Amino acid sequence: MVTILELTQMSENLNNVGSPTPTNESLLAGLSDWTVVATSTSLLPSSAYSTDGYFGVVYRNNVTGEIVIANRGTALNAGLGQLL
Repeated sequence: MVTILELTQMSENLNNVGSPTPTNESLLAGLSDWTVVATSTSLLPSSAYSTDGYFGVVYRNNVTGEIVIANRGTALNAGLGQLL
């Protein structure tokens, strides 16, 4: 079962990513049993995520098969911030 530490690490990795298209390595820092299955940028056309700043990741545990969907939400500099 996924641990609080792993969920915290996923959240930290997701929120500390400086690029709109981060590498799997940066999203997997500290998560040895996990794989990045997909990101919102890999699933959506670039026009869909370039304006709203949303970013999400689907993680899969290679040992247990568990799936975690982690969401960053909207980055102020890419989404709402453009309106302010």
